Amino acid sequence: MSRKSVYSDIFEVGASGDYLQKRMDDFRSISAFMFFVGAPFTAGLWEWDHFTDPVGAANTLGLRLLFLPVFLGIGLAFKFVRDYRLMSYIAVGGVVITEVLLVEIFGRLDKGMLLGIGGYMFYCMVPMVGFLGLSLRFTVPYSLTCAALPHVIATLGFAPDFPHLQYAVLIWPATVMTLVGYFATTMNYRRRYESERQLQRASDSDPMTGVANRRAFMPLLDQEAARFASSGRSFSLVMLDIDHFKSVNDTHGHRTGDRVICKLAELCREVVQQPDTVARLGGEEFAILLPNTDLVTATSLAERLRKLIEELTLTSEDGVEFRFTVSMGVAGYDGEGASVERLMSAADRGLYQAKHSGRNRVLTMD
Repeated sequence: MSRKSVYSDIFEVGASGDYLQKRMDDFRSISAFMFFVGAPFTAGLWEWDHFTDPVGAANTLGLRLLFLPVFLGIGLAFKFVRDYRLMSYIAVGGVVITEVLLVEIFGRLDKGMLLGIGGYMFYCMVPMVGFLGLSLRFTVPYSLTCAALPHVIATLGFAPDFPHLQYAVLIWPATVMTLVGYFATTMNYRRRYESERQLQRASDSDPMTGVANRRAFMPLLDQEAARFASSGRSFSLVMLDIDHFKSVNDTHGHRTGDRVICKLAELCREVVQQPDTVARLGGEEFAILLPNTDLVTATSLAERLRKLIEELTLTSEDGVEFRFTVSMGVAGYDGEGASVERLMSAADRGLYQAKHSGRNRVLTMD
């Protein structure tokens, strides 16, 4: 593995929004559980305040009780806030607020600043028990902020008895070790994520052409139908089939036939634009999904693709030049009572009629 790849894994360089969202979703349940458990635990540490300074503890109970709504709120946010970036701000901001409360609590106890140093260890451990779903973009600033915050508060004069040296000797090494552990966790998760993505792509793509297969294509149609229901944006479907493909195999061999199929997939990808999707549905039959495309535009694109294929010259395995053509059916999803089944049926009827009315043509079905 190259050094650049290692750094990319550790620091999540170039990580996509899909990756960051999936990481949050994978760990949100355990994060919510940890904060739900942590809420009564941190509030219950008032017993430590009372044991340390029974008199001063009378002034810390209200602050300790504030941990309950903050931690419960973070836990609920992990359960219901779906956006990973907003969730990260809520989690980091909430925990930092409780650390400010902790500094104030220790300031109200006799020798609390010295005896309570170990309490800051909980903030060092939060990334490994509650923030596993957060990216390093949030976790590293959080860890450094929480480690430095008591120093800053004391320097500003709000915690005059704060033992800087003792705190630094205990907390800063713990912070560094936590970040090292979090880096290792991130590398492991990133590699697992990429492996799963590769397996997913392999299962969703046609092994010969590299375009989507039927298994991956059908859910995309359903997604476009759902998007149409919410936004009203139409989309279109093109079904195409190689004309006389059996004759190509019989005349030039199956290896040449495979090259024809691969070339057709390549031309389809060249003509359409992302997020338009090309899929091989089986044999020599292909489909093209055209989001945000009306029937007129889809028909024009199909005709351009048909002409491009018609003008193409290929060479067979035995050195013979030949050409091939395709027939296409086009249908649009933009009317009342539309459904994915009716869309595919209409495009398929157009393809059938194109093949039985002379081939090498595009027929549109309203």
